[in-house]
Amino acid sequence: MTAAVTAILESRSVSEFLKVEIQEKQQEMFHQTQLGRPNAQTQYRREVETRFDLSLELNQSQLAVAAAGDGVFPLITNLTDWSASEVLQAYKRQPIIEKRFSQLKTGFCVAPVYLMSVTRIVGLLAVYFLALMVQSLLERELRRSMAETGLANVPLYPEGRSCSRPTTRQVMCGK
Repeated sequence: MTAAVTAILESRSVSEFLKVEIQEKQQEMFHQTQLGRPNAQTQYRREVETRFDLSLELNQSQLAVAAAGDGVFPLITNLTDWSASEVLQAYKRQPIIEKRFSQLKTGFCVAPVYLMSVTRIVGLLAVYFLALMVQSLLERELRRSMAETGLANVPLYPEGRSCSRPTTRQVMCGK
């Protein structure tokens, strides 16, 4: 019984948070030996049933240690010359990079292509990568020029609504 409880706690990774004790109890029950209404001559037989009760105790100190680590996760890198804050800043830029690569599927309409040679695959990816680079450089220069001239917005949206972060697609295609 103890092995089963330990296995369950280990499989859920909570064994350090809970202290479980199993108490064995003997429960007596009496049953009539014959059918009918009980009377003064009725005989009973005694049955003893073994029951188990579980008592749980929370390990508050381990819970406090685990709660202190909630919301914290490790970032593993092979960049030995970077500080922890530099690694964190690089990690926080990841959604921006992912957004650029999502433009491959939306803006450039990249679809599966079956190429026979690895050099052709590498060449096609290089062309798409260069297109992304040109697009991001155009946006950076546009936004830098806006900052230098003091323009906070450019009327690129429909009905001449202003846009504070213009994209290459908005400027070149009017979308």
